[in-house]
Amino acid sequence: MKMTSIMLRKTTFYILLTFISEFLYSQDIKSLKKNASSTVDSIRFTAYSDLVWELKDLNKTEALLYANKLIKEAETKGDKKWIAQGYNNIGIVNLKSGNLDVAVKE
Repeated sequence: MKMTSIMLRKTTFYILLTFISEFLYSQDIKSLKKNASSTVDSIRFTAYSDLVWELKDLNKTEALLYANKLIKEAETKGDKKWIAQGYNNIGIVNLKSGNLDVAVKE
């Protein structure tokens, strides 16, 4: 009986912890998406890059969309640092997807 009670408490704790972390995680993505519409390049570019990192395991298509937006906008500004970061982001997403040939090529 006592063992069942302990297991129930542990299970409840883990479920609660998972729920809280998922809630905070979704709030972080919402905040980053808000920053992605900033008129300040450094804020917007940082948000794009951070969104790639946050989405790389959840939604690879959306992560690549933000990486490509970063590259395109950084190219129009001639900002080599952010262009390089965008290509790095694409490599990371492809590496996480198991597309090693594409990750190395990009």
